Amino acid sequence: MDEPSKSSSTEELKQALREVGLEFKKFLEQAGTAAQGAAKDAGDWSRRVVSPSDPSSRNLTVFDQIERLGELRDKGLLTDAEFQAKKTELLEKIV
Repeated sequence: MDEPSKSSSTEELKQALREVGLEFKKFLEQAGTAAQGAAKDAGDWSRRVVSPSDPSSRNLTVFDQIERLGELRDKGLLTDAEFQAKKTELLEKIV
């Protein structure tokens, strides 16, 4: 191979890698946005489940609610941070 051909191939490779990098960046941004939306939806849903407006559900003790939150966390519907935050909030009600 002569030098001009080698240089051309190198530049084409660099350009292709830049394009792949840009596409990968777009993909990661979209995945991050989707993950944030899913986390928000799960948080909203868990708040409705743990603190529903149905008066009969108010009979649940704080410990029952924490147990339900733990189940949601174990199923992957809450992050550990969300679980800990809600658990702290509930425990503050009884202290």
